[in-house]
Amino acid sequence: MNKNLAVWKWATIVMLLCNMGLMAFVLLRPCPPPPPHGGPHGVDKFIINELELDEQQIAKFDLLKKEHRSKMEKLRKSGRKLRNVYFEQLKNTKENDSLVRARATAIGINQQEIELATYIHFKSLRNMLTETQKEIFDSIIQEVLRRMGPPPKHAEK
Repeated sequence: MNKNLAVWKWATIVMLLCNMGLMAFVLLRPCPPPPPHGGPHGVDKFIINELELDEQQIAKFDLLKKEHRSKMEKLRKSGRKLRNVYFEQLKNTKENDSLVRARATAIGINQQEIELATYIHFKSLRNMLTETQKEIFDSIIQEVLRRMGPPPKHAEK
């Protein structure tokens, strides 16, 4: 009986050490790089490579990107402020339904401006392309938009 107890103790110790080693491996390993679709630079390179932009087009594209990113940052900042004010309304015990709806509408209008700015940005990009490049652009725009969006969520089981 004493021998069985000793075997179980050693088996438990070995299992604990294996578990601690596995936990250390999981927690201390470096994070993998982000997926290739993420980030604006990956999308920029994708557009430049797929459309085979020349140097002059790349310069125009860079200018368009700077203008677009500046506008988007302002709109996103405005959107964050609008949402903060909107949800501050939760603290108000005397809720004003029309004020809540007006603030929700303002958030929607801000989002509409974001969508319009993105559309105008890509319309401007398309307008500077040759006819052949426009055909390629038309075939890749959905992929570009997918790459610009958030990473896809894993399917829930």
